[in-house]
Amino acid sequence: MEEFIEQEIEDLRSKMVEAGKKFGLKHPIVLKYSMEIDSLHNVLLYIDRTRKRNTVKSYLFVKKYKPRAIRFSGQAL
Repeated sequence: MEEFIEQEIEDLRSKMVEAGKKFGLKHPIVLKYSMEIDSLHNVLLYIDRTRKRNTVKSYLFVKKYKPRAIRFSGQAL
């Protein structure tokens, strides 16, 4: 998934650079490409942040609830 998004960002970046050379940096199409790149970059950041958060949550869960004998009425099950 990330590879696809990264490739799309690179494609849009190339189009943005060409449009910027042809029309100028303040042309609406250049700004449109820039906003699309920003949106895709935000998706990549969200994916990365979610993956890291889930890894940290999993680690903390295992650390907190590490395997141990479960006791019921004072007896190990």
